[in-house]
Amino acid sequence: MRVGISKTLNILLFLFLMVGGIEITLRIFWANPYVLLFPDAYIHHPNLHRIFRHLDRVYEGAPDPVYFNTSSLGFIESRWTRELDRGNLYGAAFGGSTTESATVQEDSRWTDLLSFPVLNYGLSRMTSVNNYLAMKHVLQVQGMKPKIIFMMQGVNDVSAFLRHGVSFFDVDRYRPLIRNKGYDFIAKNVYSAAFLWRLWKQMDYHGFYARESRKSRSYPVMTEEEFQSLIERMETPLLAALQGVFNRMQILASSNEARLILITEPDSFRSDYHPWRGDDLRAYPLHRGKRCSVEQAGRLMDLYRKIYLQAATNLDLQFIDVAGCFQAVDVSPLIYDSVHLTERGSLFFANCVEKALQAKKIP
Repeated sequence: MRVGISKTLNILLFLFLMVGGIEITLRIFWANPYVLLFPDAYIHHPNLHRIFRHLDRVYEGAPDPVYFNTSSLGFIESRWTRELDRGNLYGAAFGGSTTESATVQEDSRWTDLLSFPVLNYGLSRMTSVNNYLAMKHVLQVQGMKPKIIFMMQGVNDVSAFLRHGVSFFDVDRYRPLIRNKGYDFIAKNVYSAAFLWRLWKQMDYHGFYARESRKSRSYPVMTEEEFQSLIERMETPLLAALQGVFNRMQILASSNEARLILITEPDSFRSDYHPWRGDDLRAYPLHRGKRCSVEQAGRLMDLYRKIYLQAATNLDLQFIDVAGCFQAVDVSPLIYDSVHLTERGSLFFANCVEKALQAKKIP
């Protein structure tokens, strides 16, 4: 009996030491992407080198593998920016995962296809507030001097408003949040769990999007009355909130002699959208335990776009309505889920931006 107990204790001790050793090793050598390197500023860890495989399961024509590298300053590298001459014209782009474009090959992301180098500081799930704080860090702490700053917002702002309300957009009272308190705590403090989650997602992007889509569709759809009540409560307070954030962005850009240009985010919430192989990876906005239908999600994103452009107009900010550019074409081959671009979509996006810059005679 004692031999059995002793053996069990030895096994438990071995497992404890093994898990503890893995945790310590990760804390020393692995850059946990869920841990902020800088107070309040979500920016990619520097000198990351990742390879994403099997993205051809996600959208037609996807390269395999896709290379994802970040610089010593945390922006996503391309051949344009790998040896950046700070004395020449260059821009910077801030936004969520549509700006990040992790599923598009290096040198083919929309930021890589413009006529001048653009530092891509895009990061998944970032909102207007997150990106103001990242922009502040890049300009004031890193000391970068981009002449043009692209700022793209869309579905992340909508999701933040639906989950947390307008108070979320108060820059001075903002507190970093990933998803929820439990997830946030584990991701930041248990490196082994964060590593496995990141590795699992990285190895199976199609499965990740499919699960997110199924989870979204499992919620009941809002009634029209509930949806109308939602959008009536959204427009005025969100307009005031976005104007507050954009005004801070404009002051920050101007004080650093940079031109701020807001960009609208395209989406696929349309009845004429045809997912590749019939595999619909779209996830729908959620509010109080219910989700939007395709038609409601489209109207919600159109309302956000209207508010976004109105805020820019009220503050006399320059903007490029890329979402409007996408509305003129079939987005099925351009967007593979709700908002994420295929390589063809990235090229189309860059062309929309470039034409607008030429029309505005920028730079």
